[in-house]
Amino acid sequence: MLVTESTSLKESGGGAVALDELKKGDLIRITLKKPLNISKNNRSFEAKEIMLQAQ
Repeated sequence: MLVTESTSLKESGGGAVALDELKKGDLIRITLKKPLNISKNNRSFEAKEIMLQAQ
């Protein structure tokens, strides 16, 4: 998963989250920058948005 400066990082309530605040085991939802077919040979994606879900 490619995370760039244009990738939006948010919590489920809408507030901003820093990338270093995400921890192993956190439940997240990733929205891809563009629709892609995921296959065994195609596993490189750019994230448009990463949202930390409430646990």
